[in-house]
Amino acid sequence: MKTFLLLSVLIAAASSDDPSQEPKRESKQIRAEVVSTDKTAKTLTIKTESHESMTGMKTLVVKVEEKALSALETVKPGEKVTLTCRATRERECDTVAAIQKAASANEYD
Repeated sequence: MKTFLLLSVLIAAASSDDPSQEPKRESKQIRAEVVSTDKTAKTLTIKTESHESMTGMKTLVVKVEEKALSALETVKPGEKVTLTCRATRERECDTVAAIQKAASANEYD
């Protein structure tokens, strides 16, 4: 029994996530246009400005965090928003922590 318990502890310790191995995620704000929302999947499809794209716009599908779900229900396709994103250096936006609608339709033009 002691061997089983020791083995269980060792396996749990070996499989635990090491925070130092995870890429650092930073909060940043990006301006975007809503393409679509999926409340069931908790995702938001957006268009953002991109210097890499021929059209100057890039489409992203991003996961929405629990605390931003109520705001997800209020936005519609075509609306301009400012998103507070958590992102690694590899991605522009991994998850959306907050959604704020533009004060006017021309605010981001």
